[in-house]
Amino acid sequence: MTPYLDFGQRPACAVRSEGEMVYYEDEGLVFASAADWLRLFRAFVEHIARRYGRENAAGWVYDLTQDIRTPIPTFCKDEAELWEVYRQMVLCLRQHLPGASVGGLGGVPVGDLAPMVRWLEYCKQNDCVPHHLTVLVFPYMKEENGAESEPRRLAREGEEARQLHRCRTLLDKLGLPDCRVFAVEWNSSLSTRNWLNDSCFRAAYALDVFNRTWGEADVIGVWMATDWCCSYYDTTHIANGGNGLLTKDGIRKPVYHALDFLNRMGRQFLQKGDCYLATAAGDSDFYILCYNCKRYSYAYFQTPEDQLDLHRLPDLFEDGRDLQITFTLTGLRGTGRYALKRRVVNSEQGSLLGAWSRFKYDADLDARDVQYLRNVCNPVLSLRKQKAENGALSFTATLKPHEIALYHIFAL
Repeated sequence: MTPYLDFGQRPACAVRSEGEMVYYEDEGLVFASAADWLRLFRAFVEHIARRYGRENAAGWVYDLTQDIRTPIPTFCKDEAELWEVYRQMVLCLRQHLPGASVGGLGGVPVGDLAPMVRWLEYCKQNDCVPHHLTVLVFPYMKEENGAESEPRRLAREGEEARQLHRCRTLLDKLGLPDCRVFAVEWNSSLSTRNWLNDSCFRAAYALDVFNRTWGEADVIGVWMATDWCCSYYDTTHIANGGNGLLTKDGIRKPVYHALDFLNRMGRQFLQKGDCYLATAAGDSDFYILCYNCKRYSYAYFQTPEDQLDLHRLPDLFEDGRDLQITFTLTGLRGTGRYALKRRVVNSEQGSLLGAWSRFKYDADLDARDVQYLRNVCNPVLSLRKQKAENGALSFTATLKPHEIALYHIFAL
C-alpha cells in the first residue's frame, strides 16, 4: 500500500442533485497567505522525512488537487500564485525527498481546457513538470448560471473515457507523453442521495467505465469509500443513496464487490470486449469478469437525482433483457477436467437493495437485522466441472440486467 497525500482544499458536503446541496462546509485551515501555507508544507515534509525516512517517504505520492467549486484555494489570490505554490512544493520535495511523485492541478476536464494548457506550459518553462496530471471525472457538463456554473448530467455514452482521452491527447500535444493521468475522483453520480449508488447498476457501470478507459488513465479512484463521508441528519435508513462502497453500517454495496472481483483477476491480460475482461494467473488458471450494464433511459435525466422512486428503478433504463455471452478457451493442454467457479451479484443475489426489499425498505431495523444484511450482501458462489475437448473449453454466461459475474476456470 502506498500513501497518497492530497494537499488540495476540499469541502465537507453532501449533494442532493445538480446544484442542490444538503450541506456544504469548508473545513480547511485558514491561511493568511500562500507563504504561510508553504511554511507549514515545508515543516511537514521535513517531519515525515525524519519520522519515516527519506527513502520510504520518497515512495509516496504527493498531490495538489483542485476542487470543482473552489479551483483556487483561499490562500491564493489568483491562478498565477497557485502555480507558484505548486512550483515551490515541487522544489521542496526535490530537496528533501528526491524522486517523489508529485502532481495535481488538472481540475475537471470538461469544456475549455485552456487553464490546463496554461498551467502545463508554465510547468515546462519553470522546470516543474508534474509526474501526473490529477483530474476529477464525472459524467456531467458545466452549465453557466450567471457568474457561476452548475453541473448537469450528460446523456451521451462513454463520457468518462472521452474526458480522459482529451487529457491524454493534450499531454501528447504538449510534448509530455510520460506524464501520467490520475482520475482521483470518479463516480456515476455527483449526488449523495441517489438510490442508484446503492444498486447493482453502479457495480456494472463501474466495470464498464474501467473497461472503456483502459489505457487512458493510469489511476482511477472511486468516489468514495464509505457513506459516513456524506451522512447527515436525513440519513436515517439502512441505505440512503450515498456514494460510498460501504453503507454507514458497514454493509457492502454491489460496487464494492465489483472492485473485489477486479482484485481477484490474474496478472496476465488476455483479452477484453464490450462486456468482459479476461486474464490468466497461470497456464491452466483463468479469470473472466463479465457484466450486463444497461444504459439510462430519458426518464433518468428528467427526474432529480434525489427523487428517484426506489420501487421503480428498472424504469430508468432502456431495457431489461438478459445478456448471453459464450466464451471459448483454446490452446488448453490435453483433454483434462476443469472447474468453473462462479461468483455473482445481481438484484436477487448479494444485492443490498434486493436484500433490503425483503424488509419492505423499513427504516426501523434492529442490530440483528443489520448483521443479517451484512452477511447476505455478498456474492453467491457456485461450482461445476467440465471436460476440455481437443484443447478447448466453452461455456455460456447468462447475465441479468446489471449483473456482475466472475468466473475462475482452473485445471483439476
